[in-house]
Amino acid sequence: MNILSNINILLAKLTEKQYAPYKELYESMKEEYDKRYDHIFGVGNNRLYLDDTIKIDLISYLGAKDLGPAYSAIVNILHYCDDFYYFKDNYYDFACNRIYDKNNREYRLTKLLQLLITKKLKNITEEQYEDILERVKIFKLNFKKDLLDAYALNLPPKSMLTDSKGVSLSIVVSRDPYDIAGMSTDRRWSSCMRLPNDNDPDDYGGQCFEHLQHDIRLGTLVAYLIEPADKNIDKPYARIAIKPHHNIEKKSVYLFSEDRVYHDNSLGTDTYEKFKSTVDKFLSEVQDESEGIFMLPDQLYNDSNSRVKTQGNVIKHIDFDYMFDIEDGKKILKNFPLLSDYTFEFDIYIFNNKKYNQSYENNLVTVVEDEVAFFHNLTNDEKIYNVYSIYITKAKESIEKHIVRIDISIGVIPEFIKIEYNKVIVKRPKIYIEKLCVKDNLKNDEDFIDTIFNFVEYIYYFSRFRVK
Repeated sequence: MNILSNINILLAKLTEKQYAPYKELYESMKEEYDKRYDHIFGVGNNRLYLDDTIKIDLISYLGAKDLGPAYSAIVNILHYCDDFYYFKDNYYDFACNRIYDKNNREYRLTKLLQLLITKKLKNITEEQYEDILERVKIFKLNFKKDLLDAYALNLPPKSMLTDSKGVSLSIVVSRDPYDIAGMSTDRRWSSCMRLPNDNDPDDYGGQCFEHLQHDIRLGTLVAYLIEPADKNIDKPYARIAIKPHHNIEKKSVYLFSEDRVYHDNSLGTDTYEKFKSTVDKFLSEVQDESEGIFMLPDQLYNDSNSRVKTQGNVIKHIDFDYMFDIEDGKKILKNFPLLSDYTFEFDIYIFNNKKYNQSYENNLVTVVEDEVAFFHNLTNDEKIYNVYSIYITKAKESIEKHIVRIDISIGVIPEFIKIEYNKVIVKRPKIYIEKLCVKDNLKNDEDFIDTIFNFVEYIYYFSRFRVK
């Protein structure tokens, strides 16, 4: 990525009164604040620019600039001039402010519109001028204000236009408290972080704007999607908050972008997704590799699916024994009425294979392999193989004489990882019967096999009631 130097110039999007409490907070911790994230921004820099990182098509851009009606009106009225002037490539020429005459000479479209307005364009009759004005009225546009002025004002800089006939947008990542406090005030979008309006005593701002003081104090960043020339973040298209998360096991902090991107829907969904993925890539490049489970501080507003974020291999941190009410990797259920008719009682041994590296063999037959017992609809889980082995014997028989062995794997969806009572758990674990083996005389007993599945359900419900 081409990261330009910081240009720390601010345009007053916030009023002095709106910014005053955040300015005071910043000044009270200025020395600490200014040094925080120097390893990312460099000393003295508050903004980093990722230039020309997002490409969008011209139609989306023109729509975002509200130039769709102007484009349609101009194309519609130009048929009066098509014997003399024409577009070679409608959208691209429109964006480039150019049009061609019949001798293939290039002219500025704004000049042509000016001549039409003043009725100084040659070869156009008075009657045709009147028809042109009527056509503009059909689009409910004022010729000068809505066509010429709006078009000239919203033309993309030529530096934004790409060879692919699209438009390049940039990203700015900021630690400036001004940019953070104003992340949802006087923007294309609104959110619960909007500051109160000074001019309206009944405007109390967004529901959660008071969290902004904690964002500044604890180290939130913000990323904006901007035009390359909009270095002051005057008219951004979208924004993402980037928030510090603390490793639950050691004193380290990792920056994660929030799940939600704020925007006004003027650009396509793909653009916002590319914006977020580019910000995430930037964060991975400027931070040291870190593994673990990270928690968003309670003082910060959560705009993601979870306050917990994961990085690297986090499976080893999950406390499955806590989830399934198993102490120290082992649980024994004596005289358990496995069958509904209570004709037999069984002893059931449950072992965490990560803690008990042992295996008992008793010439069993495999009847089920890799079958989902719970949450068939979860498809994006990460499977942890053979977490538990379950041995079932008749009551008072030794474990070596077991008649059933069940190997359990567990599917984990990272977004469902939670912290509960200082335990790392996962909501709605997906339960796999990796292998179910029984004595030969039981392999065709469908009722008994169903009973085994019901027992696995019983184990699952331990986690359901154990984990709130």
